[in-house]
Amino acid sequence: MSKMVIKRAVKKAIPSAVKQQYREIIDLAQSIKLDTRHLVKQSENMDTRLDVLSRLYKESDPYQPLYGISGIDGGQRSSVDRCQALLRTLGGDVKGLRVLDVGCYFGFLTFYLAERGACAEGWDNNALNIEIATRTQDINGINASFSLREFSPEAIKAIPRGKYDVVLIYSVLHWLIALYGLEYVQKCMKLLMDRVPVVILELAQKGEDASLYWDKAVPENDLDILKLVDGYSVEKVGEFPTHLSAKYRPVYVVSRDHVSVNQRKLRIKSRQSVSYRGAERWRPIASEYVVTDGGFVKISKFGDDIDEGRRYALNEINFYLQNESSHTGEPIKNVPKLVDYEVAQDQATLVVENVSGALLCDCAASLSVKQKESVALGVLDALAAFENKGLHHNDVRSWNVIVTPQKRPVLIDMELCSSVEYEDNRVAYIWLLDALWSGRRESAKRNKTDLPDKSAFADSDLFQKLRAGVADGKTFSELTKSVAAS
Repeated sequence: MSKMVIKRAVKKAIPSAVKQQYREIIDLAQSIKLDTRHLVKQSENMDTRLDVLSRLYKESDPYQPLYGISGIDGGQRSSVDRCQALLRTLGGDVKGLRVLDVGCYFGFLTFYLAERGACAEGWDNNALNIEIATRTQDINGINASFSLREFSPEAIKAIPRGKYDVVLIYSVLHWLIALYGLEYVQKCMKLLMDRVPVVILELAQKGEDASLYWDKAVPENDLDILKLVDGYSVEKVGEFPTHLSAKYRPVYVVSRDHVSVNQRKLRIKSRQSVSYRGAERWRPIASEYVVTDGGFVKISKFGDDIDEGRRYALNEINFYLQNESSHTGEPIKNVPKLVDYEVAQDQATLVVENVSGALLCDCAASLSVKQKESVALGVLDALAAFENKGLHHNDVRSWNVIVTPQKRPVLIDMELCSSVEYEDNRVAYIWLLDALWSGRRESAKRNKTDLPDKSAFADSDLFQKLRAGVADGKTFSELTKSVAAS
């Protein structure tokens, strides 16, 4: 019997439903076959990339292990210990932190921070090192960037002020001292400290091994490299072993110890690169927030987008000037007082009075019901005062309110304050009340239109009334009057 006759006989005997299942099985088999081929091809590509990376690694001086790569062993010096210590030094949360890793080698520190959310960039003057770092990134998929660049006065001058929050220089400078001399490195450090707030250094020590060609060149006092830097503080945060000798290398955090405003030096007590814990860096400017002995200082560095950055910074300065002007009526009380300001080509510095207390988003859960209601009314009074001046805060959030030890709310961050309402400030106020009542930070999303559910305020008549008033379209001034009348 021929194959064709058998096929026709089977076709008659098999029900249509079974035929459909048969077709689906055949289609699935074809699909699996194609997927298998695709996976095999991917595997072959991966194997090729690993082979190339392995070959390059063997051709290099494998000082560091490769980050996130299994199957290629090596590294004269473990980097995990330094990475863990670095993370602790940076406070544990590096999300959004802008970091430059000078002399990044194969990018181990760069990748470590980038994987944890930092915006990390690595420089190295060795083309093979940079190729290995970029090929490593092609496999591990971690979002970092690498540049073939020498650490030199010219390269440092090209760094815009405010581009980086932290610069790492781990076991690099002794090579430069040997090549170009101590004064060259001192000049580099002066230029760098004029452009970034914090530098973390790991420094090779004289006497590690007399046979090392750079040993004679490095100074007895390793911190002599900072001789030309004016006004800085140094903190030793650890020391780590090296593969070259039994001596340990210290790690220092170097930061400016003062802020200059109109030739007046304000001594730094503390500093941070974000306005509040967990903040996202979304602005076209980089801000540094500094508590000093003369006030709270906000340094806005315009970076690449100078026009928009300048607009934000000058808008905030203008608010404080107008608020305290005798020509604009009674000043808004629940905001800080202006101390000083200075505007330069690439940055603006605002100084307001220090306000002791905690951000509302950090302390709401610890407040009593009475204290929460008092804070809610204080914020309402401030927003009504804005409204009476024809202004809108435009960023009413629980992280833009300080609650003083006396439980008085103080509104901060006036960058978006305007006579134009960019979002519904009343809706934002009710979401702030939700954060105040629940102790959970509200979303940073802008232009909210929906209000929290009524049930969120079931245990507070005041909060229910404020929510209902906003739902009915009442202004802040009308809300103030209706609350006072009840």
